[in-house]
Formats: sequence, structure tokens, C-alpha cells
Amino acid sequence: MIPILAACMLWGRHWTGLRVTMHCDNAGVVGAWHKGWSRDPRLMSLIRQTLFVAASHAFDLRVIHVAGTDNSAADALSRFQMRRFRELCPVAAPDGTPVPTSLTAFLAAPTETCLRRHVTVHRTYLELTVPASKTDQTYRGAVVTVPATFNDICPVAAMRAYLAHTAGRPPGEPLLQRASGAYATIGWLNDVLRSTLPPSAGRVTTHSLRIGFATAAAAAGVHDSAIRAAGRWTGAASHLRYIRGPRLDVWRARLAAARTAD
Repeated sequence: MIPILAACMLWGRHWTGLRVTMHCDNAGVVGAWHKGWSRDPRLMSLIRQTLFVAASHAFDLRVIHVAGTDNSAADALSRFQMRRFRELCPVAAPDGTPVPTSLTAFLAAPTETCLRRHVTVHRTYLELTVPASKTDQTYRGAVVTVPATFNDICPVAAMRAYLAHTAGRPPGEPLLQRASGAYATIGWLNDVLRSTLPPSAGRVTTHSLRIGFATAAAAAGVHDSAIRAAGRWTGAASHLRYIRGPRLDVWRARLAAARTAD
């Protein structure tokens, strides 16, 4: 719902007298919009704000559902694949629209940010509370458990060292910060990730990690329900577009993994 409200706030003044249709791959949000009501007060607040903006600029807004597997444009944008996005949406404006400070503050609300108090490190695992995500736009939150691997790339050891290095910072500050004290952004994280990889790796982003997990898990024979639970995908087939390679190749990899296990 947040991207819909943001679009209305950015471009609503240009839509006066028009009927605007937006496609959303979150069935729960679409259902709440059609009913005009939601049990979740946060989602209901977003719906009210969107209706207010639409009424203020006198445009008719329709929200219809599109399956996640068919939402190729959003998939390209989430991976910063701008060339692919331009091919899919040639009518999109070539230049970006400046975002007002008021909207920037709204989109960067602390309820959407992982804070230092959201992580708890134990000896054999860590727990991270994710306040909101693409699959949880109503801020219900989810607790993710990450096990320790006890090797050179152990995520628990890395988080413990990071928290110790940044000790003294308030628990209400964003969890990930740069050495300068600036908050980590998705662009900066993507640059850090690419700097650790060889040029032959291509255009890799943090979103690629979800793709890599889903593909590796499928190749190893992990059941679809377990993959969905680990990645917090809600739809029955929502995880499938993250699995790279023909399904036949994945199936063959599953069989090979099973033979190796035997």
C-alpha cells in the first residue's frame, strides 16, 4: 500500500479528472482496498490517506491484483535492472521525479527500519525482528532466526563482532550504519557486495541473495513449503520466480543431491 500512496502523493496533482489504475501483487492489500476496510489499523491508515489524496486531486483510483509471477516490471526495479525495466515499460519517464522531504520522511519512518534493539545474539543463533518488508507491508513484523555456522563466514559471529565494535550507540538507532555514522542505504550495501565479487559475477545486488537462496535450496531438494517459510514468501508459487534455471535442471540437481545424500 505504501508504494500506491507514495505514487498518489508524487503525481496525484497531474491526475485530476482521470481514472488511474494501479496493479498490486499483494492480494491482502487489494482485498482491503476493495472493501474499504481492514482489521489492521496501520493498513487502514494508509488506505484513508490514499483516499484523501485521491479526493483532494479529484481522480478515480482503481487497484487491481496482479500475480507476483507476472509482475515483471516490479521484479526488474527491485533488482535495479533499469535496462530491463525500460524494455518492459517504454512509456515510463526517462528521468526520475524529485521526492519531497515530507514524503522522504514518511517513507523512512522508523517503523520500517531494523533497529539495534531488534537483534538478539545467542551462542548458537541470532534473532532478528524485521518490522516490515515487501511481503509484510502492514507492519505485523516477523522474527527471523539465523543459526551459527561456526566457520569464517558465521553470521552470528559477524553480528556479535559488529555490535561490539559499535557498542554505546542507542538501541533506537538503525542497526546497520557506516563507519562515518551515516545509515546504510540499499545503494551502499549493493556497492559493498559488488566490491567483494569478481567482475565476471555481473550486476549482483542484495536482492540476488534471495535468488541464490531459493535456487540453491531448490537444487538441494528442499521442500517448497520450507523455502517459502524461510524466505517469508506467502503465495503458493510466489517463490518460484526466484529460482533460476529451467525447472528440469533444478529437478535434476535435486535428484543428484539425493543420490549424494544416500
